[in-house]
Amino acid sequence: MNTNDDSFLNSLLQYHTRLVDQHFVDNIINNIKAKNKFRLKVMAVAMFLACSLAIPLIGSITEEFSLFNAFTSLSPYIITSFLLSMVGFSAWLTNENF
Repeated sequence: MNTNDDSFLNSLLQYHTRLVDQHFVDNIINNIKAKNKFRLKVMAVAMFLACSLAIPLIGSITEEFSLFNAFTSLSPYIITSFLLSMVGFSAWLTNENF
């Protein structure tokens, strides 16, 4: 018996068919592109909403910063929940698995 002949072992270990077909790869790439387009749309809408809210708020600021005083007069629980929701939303938008 010839122990140095490993051609039979090599033939067993070789893949005779392709692991993944091109259609599967194209579907994955299309899904990634669709998610990236959706992410871009959501971020554009969020930026538009932020700008549309910021412009009147900036315009309403006086020397006394009445908006800041009104914000600090709220309950600390409301301020905390608002800030945590904003942080969570921004983390969700910037996540790679969005």
